[in-house]
Amino acid sequence: MLLSGALLGFVAAVAGERLPPARRLALHLLAGALLNGVYLCTSWWAIQRGMPAGIMALLGALQPLVVAVASFALLGERLGIRFWIGLATGLLGVVMVLAPSRRSWR
Repeated sequence: MLLSGALLGFVAAVAGERLPPARRLALHLLAGALLNGVYLCTSWWAIQRGMPAGIMALLGALQPLVVAVASFALLGERLGIRFWIGLATGLLGVVMVLAPSRRSWR
C-alpha cells in the first residue's frame, strides 16, 4: 500500500496536482480508512464464520457500485461519463471472471 501511495503521489506531483487543505485531506484519509477498514474487517469476519471466499470477492468487486449508488442517493452527486465507463469496465471484468468457460459447457 505504501508503494502504491508513493507511486500515486509521484504521478500526481508530475501532473501538477496539489494536496487538498489539511481538513479536507484528513476527511479523505478518514473516509479511505473507514471504507477499507470496515470492508476488510467484515470480509475476514464473514470468511471466518464460513462464508465462501468467492462470494466475499464478488461483494468486494461490487463495492465501487455500492459507493456510487450511495453517493447519488445520499449526497445527490452527479457522476460523469468517465466514472460510468470505469464502472462498466470493472463490472465487465467481474462478469468475465465469474462466467463459466466454454470448456465447462461440454
